[in-house]
Amino acid sequence: MRKRTLSLLIVLLVLIVIAALMFIPWGSGEKTGPIEMPDRPMTTVEDMAGRKVEIPKDPRNILSMCTTVTDTLLRLGEGRRLGGIGVESTCIPATELAKVLGRGDEIARRQIEVTGIDLAFVWTDEKAAAKKLQDLGVPVLKVKYPRAEEVPDVVRFVARTLGREEAAEKLLKRVEEFLKQAKSRPEPEERPSVYLELKAEYATAGNNTYINDLINYADARNIAASQEGFGPLEPEKIVEADPDVILYVEEYKHYRAILQRQELQGLKALRKERISPVKRYWLVPGVGLPNAAASFRKAITEPKKPKGYEDILRPQDL
Repeated sequence: MRKRTLSLLIVLLVLIVIAALMFIPWGSGEKTGPIEMPDRPMTTVEDMAGRKVEIPKDPRNILSMCTTVTDTLLRLGEGRRLGGIGVESTCIPATELAKVLGRGDEIARRQIEVTGIDLAFVWTDEKAAAKKLQDLGVPVLKVKYPRAEEVPDVVRFVARTLGREEAAEKLLKRVEEFLKQAKSRPEPEERPSVYLELKAEYATAGNNTYINDLINYADARNIAASQEGFGPLEPEKIVEADPDVILYVEEYKHYRAILQRQELQGLKALRKERISPVKRYWLVPGVGLPNAAASFRKAITEPKKPKGYEDILRPQDL
């Protein structure tokens, strides 16, 4: 009798489990559709792409996929509002404790839910990231990647979003004075030629970029200025230009690699060891423009080896 009762209980338990399994929605495992946002007062703003976007009046957990926006928020004293940042913003001081949510469309729904993101700033050309966030129901403001003279426009746009216009004007006073002086300053008779290498081998910045502006403000000449925007520069063109100075981004540690590239061995910058690091933070368009330009000038006029590379051997030394 006891065995029969036990058997019936087991059968009943199996039936209950089967019935429960029938009602489980099988699929990818990740929810779809917009995330439910808190019911809060909203306002409408026009972003830098000319779009009218409804956003929270008081955003509390901002996702910044734009280095310039991250830098501006921190300088405005609004770091408490940063719910997350993109990977590129990690070069900015004071972001050490910020949650890094990844790059562009790699951001996962779960990350947005957990951090409670209620507003996102995205570069105008990051279409995939903007679409993913919009599909999740996150208000997205598109920001134009600025040239140096456009930095004040971006800073004011971010400040208006947060109601911090007065604080922004104080930050911009020095920047606008710098830009005014740069326009009125006479052209130098001679400019040292410069090649700047970014993250990938031979990746650089050409005309119509903030980095090209920095090189110009340092009274130097960018050998990649004949090409537009960001992209690789052929080694043959570098050899032909024979730059006076080679700059590289310190965090990417390209010093050894540049010294040992066979195709560059004839360059006077290598022969005279005029290779100098620049910090990645200097390349962030923002209120730090005057300091970045001064740092670029020093790196170009007083190139120095990074610590630990004083005795490195080059191919011609062997």
